[in-house]
Amino acid sequence: MAHALKLSRLGVFFSLVFGCASQPPCPCLDPAAASGGPGKPVELAGCDGKVAPAADGLVEDFEDENTQIVKLDGRDGYWWKNADKEGAKFTVPAAGEPFEFSVDAANASSKSLHVAGLTVKGSDQAYGVEVGANLISTKGSLYDGSRFVGFSFMGKVGPKSVKKVRVSMADVNTHPELGSCKNCWNHFNKELDLTTDWKEYQVSFKEMQQRAGWGEPRPKSISPKELYTVTFAFEGSGGEFELFVDDIQFVECKK
Repeated sequence: MAHALKLSRLGVFFSLVFGCASQPPCPCLDPAAASGGPGKPVELAGCDGKVAPAADGLVEDFEDENTQIVKLDGRDGYWWKNADKEGAKFTVPAAGEPFEFSVDAANASSKSLHVAGLTVKGSDQAYGVEVGANLISTKGSLYDGSRFVGFSFMGKVGPKSVKKVRVSMADVNTHPELGSCKNCWNHFNKELDLTTDWKEYQVSFKEMQQRAGWGEPRPKSISPKELYTVTFAFEGSGGEFELFVDDIQFVECKK
């Protein structure tokens, strides 16, 4: 499906998700509502205008069924997955197999990313699993996302899955390949409780935080001008996980 059509359709879904009750659709966001909870419509953190999908903000819609993200605005990275060495594993895709793209997709599209498996409890090395993509394919190259206020995605979990997903972006201060951090991997993130139904979730750069108690350096905020990866992670809880993700895109503030 053409990306232009996809972006147009995404604009419609932004209106549906952000529509204020009994009012014409408005691109506003309540963080609780974005997580499936009740709340009054408010603007996206960091935006004093209206939030909208950026025309060149589409990171991935999985329609081409390959592991490279959509090539727009200099972004050309690839998808990867990691599991801890304490016993966590992916069953979808199985070890050594390529990523699977499900026909269970969002927004009436044809494909989404699908991963599933198990995590284990154990030592502090049992971090769980993560699936993510580099924003630029060249190792050590950073992406300037400073004109955006955050990003959105469509997501859901399977019926037996752990619901809590940590959505992160690595930047110049948190990833060891970039040479700035002494205690690395504590990326800026937001934890979300996904449901078994497709929903749109938004994460603003302003609300992303590092996990407490570790990491060096610990800047006050993420550096949108120097972004590296986007990841979806399940902690080492000893539970099953199953994640479907679609339509990842950067959003901007329209004043």
